[in-house]
Amino acid sequence: MLAITVVFSLAEADATRFVQRLRQHATNSLSAEPGCQRFDACLDPEQSGRIFFFEVYDDRAAFDQHVATPHYAAF
Repeated sequence: MLAITVVFSLAEADATRFVQRLRQHATNSLSAEPGCQRFDACLDPEQSGRIFFFEVYDDRAAFDQHVATPHYAAF
């Protein structure tokens, strides 16, 4: 198993649109990648420009496949 965590700090004006795109990216990853087991995005309720997400993959090969997908490049 491989887990990835990321924290973004964005201008509040950009956060909502970014989260919408991130959630679509998560949907694409979960539906098209058998090795992607989890992909969640969360907004910090106290800092609307702060976004946390984490992904879980079967292994490094599954993550490498993820970063090679067209939806990853588009994101």
